[in-house]
Amino acid sequence: MSQKITIQINGREYMMTASSQEEEEIIRKAASTINDHLNVFLSKYQGRQVADILAFIALNSEMDSIRKDKRIAGITSQIEILEKLSSGYLERIEKSSR
Repeated sequence: MSQKITIQINGREYMMTASSQEEEEIIRKAASTINDHLNVFLSKYQGRQVADILAFIALNSEMDSIRKDKRIAGITSQIEILEKLSSGYLERIEKSSR
């Protein structure tokens, strides 16, 4: 179910297509977060062009995404190690009970 939605970023409207209710919520949350960051940076860096501030917001967002990806990769690696250890342990228990 695709649905056309309208979001606002810095007072400008943008038409988007959301493929689900969950995606619509994500789009609206992302637009809200961008506007929040924009307001903070506009007051902090008065006189700067909005395009420059949006570029800075995009850079910060991508840096956060990369940090999260690295954390997820580390956690995934730990899970794989734990799975191997637990499998080995269970195999030893199974062999010793025979």
